[in-house]
Amino acid sequence: MKLQPLSLETDESATGARHYLTPIGRLPSVTTVLRATRHELAPRDVVESVQDKQARARGTAVHQEIERYLLTQREPPDASSFFVSVRGFLRRMDSVALLEGAVWHESGFAGRVDCVAAVDGVLSVIDWKTARAPRAAAWVGDDHLQVAAYRAAVASRYGITIRRSFVVVALCDRPAQVFETRSLDASYQAFLRRLAAFHNQQERSPQAASESSA
Repeated sequence: MKLQPLSLETDESATGARHYLTPIGRLPSVTTVLRATRHELAPRDVVESVQDKQARARGTAVHQEIERYLLTQREPPDASSFFVSVRGFLRRMDSVALLEGAVWHESGFAGRVDCVAAVDGVLSVIDWKTARAPRAAAWVGDDHLQVAAYRAAVASRYGITIRRSFVVVALCDRPAQVFETRSLDASYQAFLRRLAAFHNQQERSPQAASESSA
């Protein structure tokens, strides 16, 4: 099964809030919602925010390596250590249905899903992350909400059933960490509560409302 990837225009505020221009209106990205409603920075955020630009560049490069591999089934000749880290998980994947596709949901959010593919024979949403050091399970709570939101949006847009979702953290010196979202429905409901809190913030904050309408 192949899903037609969709592309949407985006805009980004000075504070990094991103919105997608979708057929049903201008919608906040999943990551923007989660960042705006996070009560406090997790330890990984404190560390990685210091070199945010470098982390983004690293993540983009690794995403591109993985995407090329999934399209060609050929490993890059100069593969980065982060690509080597996810090699074991890539061997569990087949039947890639979608790569880097924009999605949105009538509940009022949008985003770009990294990958939809079969993992161990079961159609799944996969989100790739990179980190210099392993993450504690408690640090990926918002990531589980993210993939649950993507799963709902993909199911809505394409009319398919997705039974599993994974957050795969590529590391520079060891095999990737693989976190499966065990309760997708509960995680999605938690995301919707964060989405409601986000909209409440927009209504209360003149600055946030100004950025949202910019």
